[in-house]
Amino acid sequence: MKVLFTYNVKLELDLHINIQKNQMKKITTFLLLFVITFSQAQLFNSVRTNGGGDNHIASRTVTDWLHYDNGTNANAFGAQSGSATLGVYIKLSPTLLAGHINRQIEEVKFFLGADAANMTSNLTIEIYTDPAAAPVYTEDFPSSSLTPGNWNTVTLSNPFVITGAELYVGYKLTSAGYVIGVDDGSNYVTGVNFYTFNGGAMSSWDNIASYNFNLQVGVGGAITSNDAGVSNINLPAILPQPGNTNIEATITNYGANTLNSIDFNYQVDGGTVQTDQLTGLNIPTGQSTTVTHSVPWNATVGSHNVDVFVSNFNGNGPDDITANDHMIKTFSVASNFTQKKPLYEEFTSSTCPPCANLNSNYFNNSFLSTNTGKYNLIKYQMNWPSPGDPYYTSEGGDRRAYYGVNSVPTLFLDGFDGTHFNTIALQQDLDAAYAEPAFFAMTSSYSIDPNTKDINVTVNVNPYLSGDYTLHCAVVEKTTTGNVGNNGETEFYNVMMKMVPDANGTAAAVVADVPESFNITANLNGTNIEEYSDLEVIVFLQDTGSKKVMQSVKSVDSSGAVEDVVFSSLKIYPNPTTGSLFINNAEDMSIEIYNISGNLLFKEKDLSNQTNISLDNLTNGVYFVKFIKDDKIDLRKIVVNK
Repeated sequence: MKVLFTYNVKLELDLHINIQKNQMKKITTFLLLFVITFSQAQLFNSVRTNGGGDNHIASRTVTDWLHYDNGTNANAFGAQSGSATLGVYIKLSPTLLAGHINRQIEEVKFFLGADAANMTSNLTIEIYTDPAAAPVYTEDFPSSSLTPGNWNTVTLSNPFVITGAELYVGYKLTSAGYVIGVDDGSNYVTGVNFYTFNGGAMSSWDNIASYNFNLQVGVGGAITSNDAGVSNINLPAILPQPGNTNIEATITNYGANTLNSIDFNYQVDGGTVQTDQLTGLNIPTGQSTTVTHSVPWNATVGSHNVDVFVSNFNGNGPDDITANDHMIKTFSVASNFTQKKPLYEEFTSSTCPPCANLNSNYFNNSFLSTNTGKYNLIKYQMNWPSPGDPYYTSEGGDRRAYYGVNSVPTLFLDGFDGTHFNTIALQQDLDAAYAEPAFFAMTSSYSIDPNTKDINVTVNVNPYLSGDYTLHCAVVEKTTTGNVGNNGETEFYNVMMKMVPDANGTAAAVVADVPESFNITANLNGTNIEEYSDLEVIVFLQDTGSKKVMQSVKSVDSSGAVEDVVFSSLKIYPNPTTGSLFINNAEDMSIEIYNISGNLLFKEKDLSNQTNISLDNLTNGVYFVKFIKDDKIDLRKIVVNK
């Protein structure tokens, strides 16, 4: 079932392109319509020019794959209505090809969606030097030789020689359904993905969606004698703390001669070059090895450009192709790190049957209870399929537009699509996100004026990293029933009622180790809140550029409410107290006590079953006691009144 909406646009041609996540059917928001001018398609069969002809070099093993996708398939797109001829291509610039001149394109690799079983044509590999002209190479591969729902690699019968001129390499096919594989867009590259529709002109994919095509070009043949390069710097983009950091990289031998020795170098911010002479390598053609420099980098807090490069191939000086010797990346060094609390954001609706499937069978109470204390959760109810969820808000729509969501259910984890109709995959993603270090320590408290319904949220941020971020606050209701629709769900959880102050959030330009405090307000009148006693506030910090959620925290209700009781057998008394707390059933737990500003005042590990905690150092007032055990967190409010 798919529900589609259209724009009122005068059309010369309707291009109905629909993104399908992980081959699972989902409700889609838009029918994308585009004005495209038809051109008469010309047919070619194994056109060989620009060095192809009969002078092509005998095929050799592919040693390089040129591509922009991240190597994984996350989505597929295709023609929503009927069958269409679709072409997809990636642009290879002269700069990218500089290290491969006089070599040849031998293979093309691509992911085909499961609906490629509907193909009514051969798949045609095409290479263009001018996207406005005819292709300079085509070769057909019968659909029977391809595997839908999987990666496919085809070998060109006549390898195409690279001269260094710009190339557009890809394929076209005719099929109904979701056939063109794309990645998850986490490293989307603009200006390099192109498509055609039913013989129309080649157009930029940037106008359609932010996903790289699962399309890779294999280069081999005509290799030079001595050629090595740095193919990866094996460091995270953010280093968790300053000090000695090992420079680890992957070196690949692109040359015909075995690589036995090489100089491994790095330079930080244009400073001193550190050289490590590596011997006894024995790396054959096309193979790689991971190496660690013998001189650690004494990393300091801040942003740094690191140039890692190789030189002196087998002791004979520069190699034959120097364009691939260097790799330069920018790294940020944090002053410290802390525990990450991942954030889920789900786009859903009470009128969406697949949403009920996800919420009941996979991303359900059992999964969430098992992972108590390891995440925060916000759900945005959407206004489709018709008539839409009654608790839809324009702020939820703003968040949908921010992420480019076009189907429900869609589940984001820390700002990236993590939709899985598979509990094991959900658990793997959450475990990985929870294991990441966080570079922001955050605490928060809020209060609601019972008369005016004004909410005030205080957020304290201790940054270990400098940068421009956006602080978001979401008021959610833990359980709602007033928005029951037609999908069978009768209760809805963690429903977003208000973004504070709005969906744009609050700009947070922070400097490492300089604490910042934010006071943010909004009014809750006119929202869909059913019970004010059932609210909680989720605060999260989001990277302005990448949209990655850097940290999230559950705000503490300073007016009296606290988080859910996780350890129901845990007893804490007396409350109010005159100076001591008696705690039962606290064996193997840790305890932390915070004031209402979120400052940590007391911490103790491994409590006994019955524990007496002295509060002699605390003045009168409201405090919050956090109990921690096996990654689960239970928060209780106490009042000290001596």
